[in-house]
Amino acid sequence: MLNAVRLPEGTCFDAGGIGKGLAADIVTEEMIQAGASGALVNLGGDLRVRGQAPETDSWVVDIEDPFAPQLAIATVRMVAGAIASSSTLIRSWVHLGQAEHHLIDPRTGDGPTNGIVAASVVAGSGWMAEAFSKVAMLAATPLDALQMIEDAGLSGLVVKSDRTLEVSSSLGAFL
Repeated sequence: MLNAVRLPEGTCFDAGGIGKGLAADIVTEEMIQAGASGALVNLGGDLRVRGQAPETDSWVVDIEDPFAPQLAIATVRMVAGAIASSSTLIRSWVHLGQAEHHLIDPRTGDGPTNGIVAASVVAGSGWMAEAFSKVAMLAATPLDALQMIEDAGLSGLVVKSDRTLEVSSSLGAFL
């Protein structure tokens, strides 16, 4: 059987954040095709926008401060596209005295230890913003994360554990 995945009985597939980004892509496209002049879909804080913004020529979106979620660390203006963020500060727990979270480096089986606590990526599609925000979290260093984002033709920022930001040079076009 081609194009199929088999899972052992009792297991399931969770598309997670990348599936969330793809869902936002699909829903905004369907909304525009159904006649909406503009569409914004927010699935768990990750956004996809298309079409005309309600009050200005661009959509205005805040990127949440991972240390103070009620505050913004940046405000992005965009005509179309997506913003996704990943963080080690949410979906976290303590196991055997060690802080753990949902992002696992497949090379080591452990969480990243690179000093990055959050990464946000601006991309043309939700699934791509989601995928790259997670990959950025696993980069060797914050600067490596930004280089990877820029090499992909995307924009983004990383928040380090000391609460400082590193911002891609291309993100300036959206701020």
